Formats: sequence, structure tokens, C-alpha cells
Amino acid sequence: MSGGWRIASVRGVPITIHSTALLLAGLYAWVWAEQFPAEVFGAGTTLVVGVSAALGVAISILLHELGHVGAGRLVGSRAVEVSLWGLGGMAKFADRPRSGGAEVLISVAGPAVTLALSGTLYAAASVTAQDAGASQSGYVLWYMLRELGWWNLFIGFLNLAPGPPLDGGGVVRGIAWMALGDPRKAVRIAAVCGLVTAALAVGAVVSGLGERVVPGSRMLFLFVAVLLVLGAYPVLAKSRGTGTQPDERVRLLQDAHRVAAGRGDATVGSLHLLIALSRCGVEPLASFLYRNGVTSERLGAATPSPSLSPGPAAAEAGRDPLVSEGAKRILADSGQCGPGVLGVFLALPEDSEAAETLVRLGLQLPALKAQLLRASTP
Repeated sequence: MSGGWRIASVRGVPITIHSTALLLAGLYAWVWAEQFPAEVFGAGTTLVVGVSAALGVAISILLHELGHVGAGRLVGSRAVEVSLWGLGGMAKFADRPRSGGAEVLISVAGPAVTLALSGTLYAAASVTAQDAGASQSGYVLWYMLRELGWWNLFIGFLNLAPGPPLDGGGVVRGIAWMALGDPRKAVRIAAVCGLVTAALAVGAVVSGLGERVVPGSRMLFLFVAVLLVLGAYPVLAKSRGTGTQPDERVRLLQDAHRVAAGRGDATVGSLHLLIALSRCGVEPLASFLYRNGVTSERLGAATPSPSLSPGPAAAEAGRDPLVSEGAKRILADSGQCGPGVLGVFLALPEDSEAAETLVRLGLQLPALKAQLLRASTP
């Protein structure tokens, strides 16, 4: 989710909060403060409970996302932002995981932190339980620790539901990737698992089984089902290629041809396209580039160009505006990353700034092209 306010930074990773997160915090504050009516406990106690609930939930979500960030650092995936919004939090990474094992580690780290936090809060609640009946403040402290412990336990297991966009979907995807060696199939398997889980959740509601096992869980099961369906549909649609129209693929190939033909300033345009391709995430090119260490961060650090953002400035400098526009459309990730990206990479000229930048990374563009052709030939 884009937008929001930057409120902090943790080891160089900006923490942003979206306006919808304030609604979530207000909801939790209201629900928990309702348990301590002002006419019984006093307005001060009610206010403290509400504020504590909002802060407790926000900190819990932040720690969950920082678990993903920390695991990403261990496997070489750099986080660029952690955002808090209306449905929780999201850790954004500059690069995709380079292996199935890395994806499993990153995915499971968030729920692991949340479950560990739950255990810590429950332990603290048990320590303060003896003071709960001695004073009002003791009771409030015990209640908040216990409820936040339960909330983290619930969120931890909820996130392990096997399907995107939940962390369990990433775990399934990583395991399937390791088992099959094909990240494309792994993505589809995770999406199908999500649909199966959604169907089971709906079945639990219809049969009444969910209500018997967990009283009052009907809306929860329906919420999980809807979330998993919404997470699975775009994945399956993209895997079928429905997100890219034929005319868009033609335009991408035309852009590649213009780069190869050297019209305008193809040198700068080629680097724009290479950086765009490194962010595109379309297989098999994505896995190939990641395995060889061709990431947007490394490319940006290795190039002397003052700006890597294609746009009007590129055209004003005498560069090929259509090449820059092609890169801009890919960088915007607006559904343009279709099958044509393989042709775009193979069309990059071997005397361009893209090739020179790869040399500074210890790589040779001709060798990379040959490897990719061998890997993609049936």
C-alpha cells in the first residue's frame, strides 16, 4: 500500500503508517475500553486501556513485520519499507527471495516472532495474576497482558493459513519451490492451496463445524475465506497470462528493437530496461537474474548515471523517449511484465551502459544471454 506518514526508521528501513491504520487502532481501543466502563472504573482507567490496546496491537504488528525484515537480511533480501495499514502490516522487499528455502525463512519469521511474543505476554500475565485481585491497576495490567497474549497467539496461527496473501502462502510457495525446483509452479500451488483452504473455511461455516469447535467464529472463517480467494485470484490470473494484453507485448518488443537498433540514446535506455527487468518478477527471467545477482540495488550502485528514473528529463537530454517510456511502464509494474520481457533482455546491446554496468558487477552480458537461452530452451 502506497502513501502514509513516515514515523520512524529501524536500521535504515523506514516505518510508515497509513491513515487506515488509525481506524484499526481506534477499533481495538474502543473494543477493549468497553470492558472498563468509565462509570465503574473511572474515565482515566478507560482511557489508559484504550490507548494501551492501540499501542499494544501496533507494536505487535510492527514486531511481526520486523521479523520478516530480519529474516530477509539473513538471506540477502533487503527490505525497503515496513508499512502499517488497515488490515495489519506489510514488509516490502527490494528483491524477491532467491530460493525456496529463503522464502520459507522469510515467511515463517513473522508468525514465529508473533507466537514468541504471545508466550512472553502470557508468562508476564501469569506473574502479575496474584496482583490482579489486590488493586484496580493490577487487574488492568493483568487483563491487558493476557488479552494481548491471546491476540498475538490468534494472529500468529491465522497468518500460517496456507495461501496468499498470508505468510502461510509464502511457506507453501517456498516448500513447493524446493520440492519442484520451479518457482512458477510453486506460486500456482500456493494459490490453489489458498482456494482449498477457503473452501474448507466456507464448509466449516455451512456445516456448523467451525462454530462447534470455536464458538463465535463464523465471521472469522468467512473473513479468512474471502482473504484467501482475493489473494489467489490475481496469482492464478497472472500465471495464465491474462494480465498482459497482446498489444502491450508488441509494444515491449518494439521498445527492445529500438534499443537494439541504437536509435536515440540507446545506452541509457538499455540500463533503464535492465533495471526494470530486475524488478519485474516474471519467470524464468526473474529467477535467472536473481541467481546471478542482477538486482536493481546492485545495478544502481554500480552505475555512474546521476538518475535512473526514465521520464521527461531523459527526453530533454536527447535520449530516446520511447525507450525510456518502455522502461517506465515496466518499472511502474502496471501489468506490462509479460512474456515479452525475455526478448527485451536478449535485445540489450552488448556495447551499452547496461553491459558496462554488468562488467562492473563481474558479469558479462553475452555470457548471461547464452546461459538464459540454454536455460529457457526446452
